[in-house]
Amino acid sequence: MGSCQLRLRMDRVVRLQPPRDNEKVVKFIWSADHYQQLYRVMMMIHDHPHPGEILKETAFEPLKLSVTEAASRLGMSRVALSRVLNGKSGISPDLALRLEKAGVSTARFWVHLQANYELWQALQHEQPPVRPLQEAAI
Repeated sequence: MGSCQLRLRMDRVVRLQPPRDNEKVVKFIWSADHYQQLYRVMMMIHDHPHPGEILKETAFEPLKLSVTEAASRLGMSRVALSRVLNGKSGISPDLALRLEKAGVSTARFWVHLQANYELWQALQHEQPPVRPLQEAAI
């Protein structure tokens, strides 16, 4: 699986959880416009990276969040998040909503990205012959 090499300028502060007392705040900056640009670029790529890989490289790596910490902040198991980030599972609508609540773009963005990835995957395989559901009237 190829690595996502997209690096975009960011301009919105996002935190996955409010800081605790004496906790250092790491700022992650990303705008909705940049996610839209990323989405457009993804539609032109011939070897799509998995949406989990994009999530890892655009959200968790810049924040230097471990899978364990990110999973805890998103209220899910480390194993489930690891499977998404490693391309073994897709981004579910539930995870998409959690990401939106955490400030990482919108749920709609992640659901569309996952659906387009799956459609692209399906297009890589030969499809069986299909006949119209309604036969032509004679």
